[in-house]
This record gives sequence, structure tokens and C-alpha cells, in this order.
Amino acid sequence: VNLSSYRNGGPLRYLDRLQPLALLALRLVLGIILIVHGYPKVLGGGFHGHAQFVGSLGLPWWMAYLSTATEFFGGMALILGIFTRCFSLAVVIEMLVIIVKVEWHHGLKDGYELPMALAAMAFTLIFFGAGAIIMTGGQDLVAIALAHGLAIAIMVSIMAHISGGVFNPAIQIALW
Repeated sequence: VNLSSYRNGGPLRYLDRLQPLALLALRLVLGIILIVHGYPKVLGGGFHGHAQFVGSLGLPWWMAYLSTATEFFGGMALILGIFTRCFSLAVVIEMLVIIVKVEWHHGLKDGYELPMALAAMAFTLIFFGAGAIIMTGGQDLVAIALAHGLAIAIMVSIMAHISGGVFNPAIQIALW
């Protein structure tokens, strides 16, 4: 066997050019799964039940805002390729909380296998970032800044709406 052809990556080295496509696929799958889990909490009227569930875990009820934002808005941001590392870190933290507080006693199968897989996907994105294929164009910094500002404004507005107009991030964090 001639191993010299495998130096520096070998015959499959050409696949390195497809890494941006792989990161896009990872972001899309993770983003879609997160949105599917966050949608009922934001627009389906399930936020208050989620807040009660978070409180029943021994966590402050207002942390439901963080998990809801991570799932719904983080999912959208991952699909767009904005704030990828920040939301990926939030996903890893949320999945660890889910594994420890909710799913551990169910075991791996039918328990923490999905949160563990999602955490591994998000962990990968923390270190590799969004990749070259992002929906913001990547070159126009003003457009990116405006998109980020708009995303934050929409998130705060929706969170205020689902909480009956009493959501104030500064107050909620200060109360924690």
C-alpha cells in the first residue's frame, strides 16, 4: 500500500472546497429544528406553559424567555448566518440544561439523544462559524449591522407581546 498519496489530505482533499456547503447544511438543519420547537412558544400561545415548566425545574421562570429566544430567533439567525457563534453557544447551554434537568433519567434512547445531537451541531458551529454561505451578503457591513439591529428589535417586540407587554430585558436580568 502506497501511503504517500494520503499525505496532506490525500485524494479526498478536494472536498475541503465544499466545507461552506457543509456548514450551510448544518446551520439549516439545526435552525429548522430549533424553529419548530420555538414556534409554539412564540406564536402558538404556549409561552406561559413553557415558563411554568421552566419554573418547575427549579430555574427562574423568566429563563423561559432565554430558551424561547434561543430556539425561535436563534434558529432564524442560524439559517441566515448571523450571530452564529453567539446563538450556537446559547443552544449548547440550553441543550445541556435540557439533558441534565429533563432528559437524563430517560436515558440515551428516547431521552437525551436529540439534545445531545443538537448540542454537538451547535458546538461545531461555535468553532467553525457560519461559513462562507450566509444570507446577509457578507460584504456590506452597514447592511449586516442593520439586519442585526432589526432582528434584535423584532425579538424584543415579540417577547414583549407574548409576555403581555411586561418584558423588559434589563429588569428581568436585574431580578435574576
